[in-house]
Amino acid sequence: MVVRMKRCPKCGRTSPRDAAVCSGCRSEFAYRASPRRQGPSALPPGARWVAPAPHDSSIAALASIFLVGTGQMYNGQNGKAAFLFVITAIILLLAAVTRSEAFLGIAAVIWFLSIADASFIASRITSQEPIQPWQWF
Repeated sequence: MVVRMKRCPKCGRTSPRDAAVCSGCRSEFAYRASPRRQGPSALPPGARWVAPAPHDSSIAALASIFLVGTGQMYNGQNGKAAFLFVITAIILLLAAVTRSEAFLGIAAVIWFLSIADASFIASRITSQEPIQPWQWF
């Protein structure tokens, strides 16, 4: 187990990172580090920090090609993914019941928008832009 240490600005001794006071001179630290690493603090309200390392816009697009909404799930937008999947399923069901090609066209438009949205949002995540849970493109 690795114990992160911090140096006291008054006496120079090291103390555990989450300590509130110096182990040498017993002076209080100006801050107490949290055990988990936090993202940037200048995010807009409602935004969340997403790590860019394993993200790829082509994977998000391919996921949406196979099943509507899975690219959004890959991007961490689960609510939007469920919405797209349910709406597309309802429209396809209506197309089967009414035998109308118009409903198939609407489902195809939603499918293509899902693919484009997943790709664009993934590229924004890769460039470390904060995203909202329901943000489009």
